[in-house]
Amino acid sequence: MRTFAFIAAAAALGILTAWGAWSGPSKTTPTRGETAKAPPCRRIVSLAPSLTETLFALGLGDRVVGVTRYCDYPEAARDKPKIGGYADPNYEAILETQPDVVFLLDLHEVADAKLRQLGLQTKILEADSVAAILAAIDEIGDRCGKTEESALLRARIQRTLDAVGDKAVSLKARPRVLVVVGGTLGPDGGEVFAAGPGTYLDEVLELAGGRNALKQTPVAYPRLSTESILNLRPDVILDLSAEHTQKVAGDAMARWSKLAATQAVASGNVFLVDGDAATVPGPRVAELAARFAQILAGAAARSRP
Repeated sequence: MRTFAFIAAAAALGILTAWGAWSGPSKTTPTRGETAKAPPCRRIVSLAPSLTETLFALGLGDRVVGVTRYCDYPEAARDKPKIGGYADPNYEAILETQPDVVFLLDLHEVADAKLRQLGLQTKILEADSVAAILAAIDEIGDRCGKTEESALLRARIQRTLDAVGDKAVSLKARPRVLVVVGGTLGPDGGEVFAAGPGTYLDEVLELAGGRNALKQTPVAYPRLSTESILNLRPDVILDLSAEHTQKVAGDAMARWSKLAATQAVASGNVFLVDGDAATVPGPRVAELAARFAQILAGAAARSRP
């Protein structure tokens, strides 16, 4: 299950700790991860699925010479040489690609330091918010000579986000929503990971017209038991935890049916969302916001007397 594997990798990097997976702007200096003089951008390595998606969206796919094993979108990314995982990059494999630049996220502090010790050029970007995603598009465009393409991509994403936000403003009531990103509920309980306040998914949810059923938590993506979910009383549950084939979807809905005491389950407002797209904070953020908005509008209609 790719989504849960990505969450596990995130945990290994420490982004499920008390300060959170996407906890806000980096506190480090702007020059971290980048030397004064930038070399050509002909051979690129990406250490995150979101950055890989951005590179391909900007027409830089032919320059990408290495990606993580989690980078499988777009389809062409699957054929690129693999240089390890999100949390466990293979430095020897990276060196073999002879990159001009390695793009990383601000959570890759250890990898950044190691790569620079090896004499490689790195560029750290952020993906902790919608604004950071848009800024990363601009920065990659600037670094790789794709400023026109990055401006067009950013404008297209912004138009969709603005349209989603404008519609959400008119909503009379904002449902309490639980956004599940991993884990499994079984016949005897189980637990799931859910997106807490201040995360990228929380921001998208608010933009689309929902309210996070989770209030402030010390962990950005806390583990929730069946009892915890019942106590949260969500009106809507968005399950992003699986690539929902027909069988997997059926099994997931059967598990959620065990929580019939919740308003979300009782009213039929449990929705399975493509976790692959939803858990990668990249160019598809506008599509995700639009999908959330569509679901919440349907849920509101379903719950209306």
